[in-house]
Amino acid sequence: MINGLKICGILTENRWSGDKLIGMVCGIGVNLNIDSFPKDLEQHVVSLHALTGKKTEVSDFIEILSLYLEQGYLKLKATQFAEIESDYLSKLYRYSPYLPSANGPTPCP
Repeated sequence: MINGLKICGILTENRWSGDKLIGMVCGIGVNLNIDSFPKDLEQHVVSLHALTGKKTEVSDFIEILSLYLEQGYLKLKATQFAEIESDYLSKLYRYSPYLPSANGPTPCP
């Protein structure tokens, strides 16, 4: 999210056999060079082109994204789970570690 507008997203699809996870596909979508959006979306989304006024070479973007994905993979491989969780929680949109209650915010269990 940038200024409350969605610029990217992650889609996951799981394959199950009963209660056993047998596969997963993850996709990443980024609004890079889009000049306009459908009327019903334009108040909710933005593209990198709209923000910068510049076109982005997809291959350049993929190269940079791949470096970040590799960094995350290496943290996972090194079992740096606390750091991964901290990074993840710090980037969640509208995340709050508190639950609303009648007595004010209450920390999540």
